[in-house]
Formats: sequence, C-alpha cells, structure tokens
Amino acid sequence: MKKEIISVSDINNTESHVKPATKPAVMYIEDYVRTEFATFEEKPFSDVDALVFAQFAYTRLNDKDYSFTPSAAPVLIKDTYRAENFDFMYNNIPKYEKNIQLVTALAASPRFRNIRILDYKDIYDNNLILQFSAMTFEMNDGFLVAFRGTDSTFTGWKEDFCMTFMDSVPAQDEACRYLQSVAENFDGSIRICGHSKGGNLSMYAALNCDKQTRDRIISVHDLDGPGFKDPEKYVNEYSEIADKVVKIMPESSIVGLLLDGADEDIKIVESSGIGIMQHLSFTWKIKNGEFVEGKKISDIAKNIDKTISVWLKGISHEDREAFIDNLFKVLISSGVRTFAELSSVGPKQLAAMYEAAKDLPEDVKKNATKIIKSLFETSIKTLRSEN
Repeated sequence: MKKEIISVSDINNTESHVKPATKPAVMYIEDYVRTEFATFEEKPFSDVDALVFAQFAYTRLNDKDYSFTPSAAPVLIKDTYRAENFDFMYNNIPKYEKNIQLVTALAASPRFRNIRILDYKDIYDNNLILQFSAMTFEMNDGFLVAFRGTDSTFTGWKEDFCMTFMDSVPAQDEACRYLQSVAENFDGSIRICGHSKGGNLSMYAALNCDKQTRDRIISVHDLDGPGFKDPEKYVNEYSEIADKVVKIMPESSIVGLLLDGADEDIKIVESSGIGIMQHLSFTWKIKNGEFVEGKKISDIAKNIDKTISVWLKGISHEDREAFIDNLFKVLISSGVRTFAELSSVGPKQLAAMYEAAKDLPEDVKKNATKIIKSLFETSIKTLRSEN
C-alpha cells in the first residue's frame, strides 16, 4: 500500500486548521470575551470591559487556594479557572451556568487571562447586616477596583433595603476603606466599576475617599446601580468626578433608577431581558465591541420608580426600618438564608414563617399592613396620573 507523504510546504499552503472565533452579529459579555483577542495595550479599556470585570467580581475565591500577600506568587485571572471550585465560586450568585461560561472564556482570553488580581476581600456578617466583596486588577495603565453586587442571601438583600433609611450601610463604609487601602498601597491611576449594588459602592467610594485619591480616579462605571438616600449631600464631590462617571442602564431599568439613581447623564443599553430581568449583565447587547444603544428608559420603569419614590417619601425612616426588620425576621424563620432556597421550602418552613408573622406584636402588624396598603394606593394614583 502506497503511503501518501505530506510536506511542510503542503501544510503551509492549505487553509489553517485553527479558525478565528466567529463573532455573532449581536453578542453578550461571554461572547465578547470569547472573541476579543486584542490586549489592552492594543485596544483601550471600554464600557464593555467594565461590565466584564464587574461581573467577574461576583466570583468567590477560596482563601485556601489563593494568597494576595506581597510575597505570594501572582494570581492571574486564568488561575481562578478551577472546575472543582465552581460550586463555591458561584453558589448564591444569579446565573450559575452563565458565570461559568464567562470564567471559562476569561481563562482562555488573551485580553484577560494574564491580568493579575492584586487584592481580594470578601466579608459576610449576619449580625452587622454586611455583604461586601471587592477585587483589584493590575491593568496596563494603572489599577481597576471592582465591587461585587448583591448575592441572593437575605443578608445582602436586607443591607440593600437599609439604604432607604441609613446614611450609609456597612458595605458602603467597607468600599471606601477598600479604595483608600488600594490608593495607599499602589501607585498610579485608578478605575472603579461595579454592577447593581457594586455600582452604588463604586460611586460611594469615589465620593467619600480623600481628595488625593479622588484626583487619581480616571473612570467610575456605575452599571445599573441604585442612587443614594440624600444625593444632594455629595454635590461638591460629584462635581470633581462628573466627567469621569459612566452610568449605564438598560431600557427597563428599575434598580438603577432607585433613590434618584438617574440624576446624572446616563447611557442606555439594549437588553434581551424582559422587565426587571434586564438588570442582569448577561442580557446586555453588544455589537462591534460596544453596547447596543437603547432608545430611552421605558415608561413602565419610570412609573415603577415614581411609585416607589412617592411611597418612600410617605414613610418615616423609623417605619421603614421597622418594616424591613420584621420582614426579614419572618423570612429568616424559614430556616433558609437565600431567596433561591426560599423557592423550595416545604410545609414545615412555611408553618414556621406563618407562626413568626402571627407572633409579631399587634402594632407591628398594623404598621406593616398600613405600609403595604400605602404601596398599593400609591401605585393606583401613579397609574391614574399617567392616563
């Protein structure tokens, strides 16, 4: 049998076996990471990159596997890709499978895989009502601080609700301390980004850090994060960074509008999600390396924001605090600690929640009823005023 001999020149003259990544007409962040091969030296940092890092900030890193002390070996993004850790990394984080797709693409990407993670902090405290995490990346033009948004724990969500009556929540104070620490330990320019509560933390840290640190900030990406209870408190500080702030919301944003979250100039992005689901990073549309520009914030989103704003103005800070405390007491009585687990509770847990609600003092129950009733009444008034 005659053997066919293939020479090197024959191979060089044939089409390469390695085909370039196919770029869909409309992409999402996992597609962008999978198909964008230019390094940051070759293609500058973009709004889409900010969302990629903000979403990666939801990743949990195990202290047993990584060390961020100055003497430790560098930890690169590609080093975090460990299949045996996936459950730990993304438990209680929305969109488990999408996050795994993203970290898989990041670990392979020439744009992202060799970026060094310089610091990682993760704090969870039920007693303090604190859910906070941040990480810092060494970029070609300085450093990037990314703050994590809310996970699915009751503690994380209760802390978010506390923003409606507290001057600052524990995560905001931690964010400011974290940014100051980064500024003290590393020289150079600083970018900040975060999605959802992470966007709020990005803004809070930038507004409350010392002026020397604020002068080093070159961009703040607030990706559909809520605003502040008293935004006028930061007028002077905001004027110092206004031209560096990039606020991005989907067309049906609800979270990003809360607490006067849309007072500054905003960019609108198209999303494949419906309603509140547009908040998820994985639904934001990308074309040619940029977000697909949306038309405007939807009327439904504006009406929901108006309803919540009017409703909150009619409730004292004390009543807000009492309502939130008792709401989460009932939820915690179920014996679970996340909203994901709450969806699968059985009769025993439901009975425990019923008993917890029944045992609340009469004045507390009356106040809760009044607050819920006022929400429905405000909703009806808002709808009528729009017709």
